[in-house]
Amino acid sequence: MFCCSVVKNANSYKSKIEGGQLPDKSSLSYEGKLSEYYYEIMHKETDKCLSAELSNANFYNPIMNKREYFLGAITQSKYDGQGKRDCPIDIVIVIDISGSMGGKLEKSSDKTCLSLAKLATLKVIDLLKPCDRIGISVFDNTAEELLPVQYVKDKQEFINKINPIQARGGTVLINGMKLAYEMMKTAQINLHEENKSEKREKRIIFLTDMGDMSREEPFFDLVKKASSENIFLTIVGIGYNLNDSSALKISLNKGANYFSATKEEHLEEYLVAEFDYNFFPCCFNAFLNYSSECFELVKTYGTDYKPEKNRIKTEWNINNHNLYDIQFRRTVEFLMLFYKRKNNRIPKPIIALLANFLNSSFSTVAEINTTSPSLLKVENGISGSKGGMILMELKPKDMTNFECKKSDECNINFRYTDDRDCRQVYSRVYSYLIRNGDYFSNETIKKAISIYLGMKLLRAVLKYGKKVTKKVVLKSKIQLVQLNLLFLVQRLHFIIYSY
Repeated sequence: MFCCSVVKNANSYKSKIEGGQLPDKSSLSYEGKLSEYYYEIMHKETDKCLSAELSNANFYNPIMNKREYFLGAITQSKYDGQGKRDCPIDIVIVIDISGSMGGKLEKSSDKTCLSLAKLATLKVIDLLKPCDRIGISVFDNTAEELLPVQYVKDKQEFINKINPIQARGGTVLINGMKLAYEMMKTAQINLHEENKSEKREKRIIFLTDMGDMSREEPFFDLVKKASSENIFLTIVGIGYNLNDSSALKISLNKGANYFSATKEEHLEEYLVAEFDYNFFPCCFNAFLNYSSECFELVKTYGTDYKPEKNRIKTEWNINNHNLYDIQFRRTVEFLMLFYKRKNNRIPKPIIALLANFLNSSFSTVAEINTTSPSLLKVENGISGSKGGMILMELKPKDMTNFECKKSDECNINFRYTDDRDCRQVYSRVYSYLIRNGDYFSNETIKKAISIYLGMKLLRAVLKYGKKVTKKVVLKSKIQLVQLNLLFLVQRLHFIIYSY
């Protein structure tokens, strides 16, 4: 399962490396790298919109020179492997026609970024069902509507409008977003009266090189407003200039996601092959929570949520009662019922004190605004799910008693809003096995840890190299340092990506 509020891939970083450019550390995220891989699924989810398959590892980390403990959770959904295209969709495709879109995406190809965007748009039109609608607009310094949101009765009409588009002007994203938002609102008004009550997905898709985002705060505000009205945004960054930090900021909104396309086949993958997955979310506002008597949470990898910065030790209250395991809930409910039968209402603060005494508090591991189904791939009879891996770094609370332990029970639960807009809770108790030597409970967690260690090393090299470069005064020596650093990063990159 994909978590939409994370980077979808590390293509921006990879393309810079392969093109002989030194990338910035921000373009190399744990979230993006972990989401690119397929992970073996032992038991496929069949009836829940959101659940998790767990595994654990404890090993000596040579990079950090310490022993580390990890719990891995692969998010799953009953829609994995089939997508969730269960209703009509309204789409507005917004094509960037700024001058930079006239450049080539790949040196070996004669196709420009704009020509690929036009081709991708026509392929999306081919995927639409009779009940779906689509509109087309373009933007540079200004924005223009080519075709309003409509049912596709004559594809040639779309071809005649799209093919003549030429690259020109600058890039002002807010103008493109304003027009797309207005087009979507108009489409809702124009919908036939008998269809206004039916569920419809609504999505704005930007095809852009999305370079300079320094003056685009109004754009972020409008994306947030649209998201609150269930008009979701997808950014497909074409080329090498995608602003990773800005794109990530956008994807933190409900329903939003973004992809970096640095090759022609990437556009085919995100917009065509994965259409039923990327544009049809299956649940929202998901919280992954964790508790353990033996371990405390240190850090999370695979999601933008940083528990070390947003530490939440939640005490029991009426609102989070459903997050706890069933046995604990029954105990609290028994106490409340007992006092009620005695005609003596027990104050909520007293209930909270008793509840917190009976049950240790939990930590919020991940806050995921949107999840979408994942592709499944079968190789050698083994089914694998793309992305969805969340790694939780743990540390023992008490080393004195810890050394005697062989295992520990970890409590995991998901709280989320499902596809029927109902609040749901998924709970799981996992027995964390503790071994003296290096231990990986399965190949899935071993693979994820290998990716984590490689990323740790690459990010450390980039960070250290940047510090060294700043201290060099002579321009010629700066170039030499950068060349040596690039060579080192390229070699490490090759080793990691050959996994």
